[in-house]
Amino acid sequence: MDRKPKAKSPEKSAPPAAVVVEQVIGVAPEAVYGALTQAWDWGRWLCREADLPGAPKGKWRAGWDGGHEACGVFRTLDPGKKVAFTWVDRWSPEGTKVEVRLAPAGETTKVTLRHAGFAATAAGKKAAAEARKGWPPALENLKSHLEDGVDLRTARRPILGIMFEPLDAEAAAKLRSRPGRVRITGTVPLSGADRGGLRPDDVLLSVEGKELRDGSDLARVLGSHKAGDRVAVRYLRDGKTRKTVFDLGGRPLMEVPEDPRVVVERAREAHAPVWEEMEKILATVTEEEASRPEAAGKWCVREVLAHLSVAERDNHQWMVLDILGEVPRTKQNPTVAPERLAAAIATTPSVPELLARWKKDVEESHQILLSLRTEARRHRAKYRVLAESVLFFAEHGKMHLGQVKRILAAIRPAT
Repeated sequence: MDRKPKAKSPEKSAPPAAVVVEQVIGVAPEAVYGALTQAWDWGRWLCREADLPGAPKGKWRAGWDGGHEACGVFRTLDPGKKVAFTWVDRWSPEGTKVEVRLAPAGETTKVTLRHAGFAATAAGKKAAAEARKGWPPALENLKSHLEDGVDLRTARRPILGIMFEPLDAEAAAKLRSRPGRVRITGTVPLSGADRGGLRPDDVLLSVEGKELRDGSDLARVLGSHKAGDRVAVRYLRDGKTRKTVFDLGGRPLMEVPEDPRVVVERAREAHAPVWEEMEKILATVTEEEASRPEAAGKWCVREVLAHLSVAERDNHQWMVLDILGEVPRTKQNPTVAPERLAAAIATTPSVPELLARWKKDVEESHQILLSLRTEARRHRAKYRVLAESVLFFAEHGKMHLGQVKRILAAIRPAT
């Protein structure tokens, strides 16, 4: 009797090999351990936002721009030596394992990350490929975060070189466009947008053929490019669609002096001419004029001054949260809420009082930086964020000085 040969069972494919990445970081193991176990730090070297536990067996969650999410459970938290956790995301729903070992090497730390446990499936291969692609730049960013306080994702992000605001419904109707689109309010001199001929009141329609419905679309499109890329931009001007092509610029890195006293000195020097010019302008403004808005639904001078004050006061809280390593939860801007501005004006009604209030609030921001505890100053990322906020708000005042001039030009009759 003829016998049929037995069918061979299909060979099982081997699971992907573990991903191993090493990085030497110029700080002590304890500092690296802190950045591996604090949500504030994760949001500045690995993801955009995170919830982390304070003990083993605690659940963690992280989110990235573009909607990607991951979660897991911390298995080991050995201060200064080892961190281990499970990792679950859309490519590895069954879960994988990440282990990070820290070894002192003189005044530096050798970090060895091992990501393993990938399934022998198409999804497992995808998960391994994403890990091989993602962990090396992540550890490079961890090094930059701890040594220089710089988030390389931000430092290397391309920019168009524009200031913008959402297109309101009235303007959209006139232009036969969609409300919410990106309306340019200004361009950075010599930037790609400036060289490409974009100007205020242009409405961006697409970049590289990808439609821009709002500012978040613009952020996503730019996120797929790098500084130096040449892009095609389609935009609306005077009701007509136009096109231009230009190179994306790089994001300039703010110089942050090591000494907080030098930072405050620079901020005060930047504020001084703004305050001097603001005082001269406001000296000619009546209280009635200060209450007249630029246009329906727009701010008046009094509201601009109130905003400058409450923005500084909110900055006090944000600075303290950074010092404590706490993550703010709000994604909206509370400094423009009408109720906040109305309350500030109600308690500080006159223009001179509002100006004095703003100045006092600025000085309080400076004093927070000058009062930093040693551990906060040693944390390079925290110190940079705090110093940048103080320097940024000096520029913030300059921007709103221009707004005050524009309001007065709009409400005063032409001479």
